[in-house]
Amino acid sequence: MQKRIRFYSRLMPASRWPAEVEADFAEERGKHGVFTFDEGSDREKAFLAAVAPSGIRLAGRSEWIVRGEDLFRHPFHYLTLKADGDHPHGDYVDEAATCGGDENVWCRTGGTQIRKVTVDPKKCRGFDIMVLSEVRDPTVLIVNRRLKDTMEEAELTGFRFEPCLGRGAKPSAAEAAFGAPIADDADVTHFQLVPLLRAKEPAQLGRLLRPPMRCSKCGAVYQYWAERTPTFRRQALHDADVQQFNRYTTENEGELRIPGEVFIVSARLKRLLLESKATGLRPMHSDPSIQHGIVHLDE
Repeated sequence: MQKRIRFYSRLMPASRWPAEVEADFAEERGKHGVFTFDEGSDREKAFLAAVAPSGIRLAGRSEWIVRGEDLFRHPFHYLTLKADGDHPHGDYVDEAATCGGDENVWCRTGGTQIRKVTVDPKKCRGFDIMVLSEVRDPTVLIVNRRLKDTMEEAELTGFRFEPCLGRGAKPSAAEAAFGAPIADDADVTHFQLVPLLRAKEPAQLGRLLRPPMRCSKCGAVYQYWAERTPTFRRQALHDADVQQFNRYTTENEGELRIPGEVFIVSARLKRLLLESKATGLRPMHSDPSIQHGIVHLDE
C-alpha cells in the first residue's frame, strides 16, 4: 500500500488558525496543529479554500505513506534513528575549527573526528543502531556487533566499520586514533558506521517561503520553510547502500548547509533493518505520523 499525503502548517506560527477551520477539519488536525490530507483530495481543496480568506501563509509539504512490499520499490530511504544516552563518549572531536555559535544557536559545526568513540555497554541505551546526540558535526552512527555481523554478511556497500573503545579500555594513542586498526577486536561490543560516500549534488528545495534561520558566525542553517519537499535528481545519488548529505539548493537563497549529516540508505539495507528487527529506528515524522521516510527523486 502506498499513497501521497500533503500536510500544512502556518508559515508564521504566532498566528492562529480560524476557529471554523479548526472545527471543520478537526479530524485532519494533528497533535501539533498540522493539517494532513490525501494529496489532491476534495478535503484538501476545501481546507485551502477555507484558510484563504484569513490571509494565513501556509507551508505545505508532500510525503509518501508506504507499507508492505511497496516500501522496497522506492530505491532510497532516510535513516532516522534514536539517540544514545547522555553518558560520556570520550573526546573524539577536534574542536579547533568548530563553530561556537552565537546568542541564538548552539552551533558546533565544522568539527573533525580524531579519536575513536567510547561506548559503555552498561550505560548506553542498548539499541542495535543509534546516533550520538552530544555532537552535531560530525554526526556519529553506532551499531552493535550483532547488526555489524549481519550487515557484513549481506555485503553492503558505501561504508566501513570503526571499532569503538569499551569502558575502561586503555589503547595506545596510535590505536585510539580515528581510522587506526585495533590488533584484536574480539571484545569490541560496538562499532561506528562510517559512510564513505556523499550525494553528488544537493537536494532541491525550490523557493524558500521566508529567509532561513542561520548561525550568524558560520552561516549554517537551522530552520527553513520551502515550497517543496527535498528532492534529488536520480543521478545525484550513488548506487550504494549508505550515503550522506548536508546541503540543499534553493532558487532564491542559494545553497544551504545544515549542521551534521542526513543519512540515506538503500531499499536493500532498509529491508535488512526491518527484517532483522533492528532496534533504534524511529519514525520520520510524528505529526503527521510517518513511519518511513522515502527519498523523493526527480526522474
